[in-house]
Amino acid sequence: MDIMTFVVGVAFVFGAHIGSFVNVVALRLHTGEPIARGRSHCADCRHVLEWFELVPLVSYLVLRGRCLTCKKTIAVRYFGVEVVMGILFAAAAGGLFVLDDPLSWLSIALWFVVIAGLGIIFLYDLDHYLIPNVVLYPLFVVTAIGIAVLYPDEFLIRVGVGFSAALFFYIIHVVTKGRGMGLGDVKFSLLIGVLLGPVLTISAMFVAFVSGAAVGLVLIARQQKQLSSQIPFGPFLVGGTLLIGILSFYFDISQLMQWYMY
Repeated sequence: MDIMTFVVGVAFVFGAHIGSFVNVVALRLHTGEPIARGRSHCADCRHVLEWFELVPLVSYLVLRGRCLTCKKTIAVRYFGVEVVMGILFAAAAGGLFVLDDPLSWLSIALWFVVIAGLGIIFLYDLDHYLIPNVVLYPLFVVTAIGIAVLYPDEFLIRVGVGFSAALFFYIIHVVTKGRGMGLGDVKFSLLIGVLLGPVLTISAMFVAFVSGAAVGLVLIARQQKQLSSQIPFGPFLVGGTLLIGILSFYFDISQLMQWYMY
């Protein structure tokens, strides 16, 4: 086994474990349960889960997606989050072998933190139409410090991009009276600008708006939503940010966007 396969494999397993943690945090932020204390339990029968019921990916498959005690179905989303987080961590770790930068390890470490934080934001906003400040603010601080260390010459430019994105989103928020864009999205866009810089931020926003519009049209066509209905935009911002950010390790995003547009 070569070193790249080993590192990517370990990153996948690590990411799956982080995915399990992300599931817990997103749930407990809403219920008010302590995140660092308290055993995980079945949402239906309150059965406290044993260690062998908490192994990411494996436990869900072995138990066939059911609680060992009450046999109620466990939402497949928990398994899905672990899989997706594993894939994202593996894809980010692969950047170690393609980035020509002595600080590539720090860049990947920052992205591990970002992926975990954005995972929580994705789930929470999807469920509650709200981006939690308790996650967003610390994530912004960590991101800003990381970017300042990695790209000191670009830092002020990235901050400017972040404020420009936030201003754009705030204008949408004001014009639509909060229905087209929430203040959480405004603050989130500031983080995205600092994290990605000019070209990648525009690309991520493009992906978010296009995917959001596509999903909205599908939901309207299936009569699950109306034109006046609200759809959380945070998950699309998360998706666009992660897609463009990780792809940038392997491809020239500006060239990809030019190919798509022309």
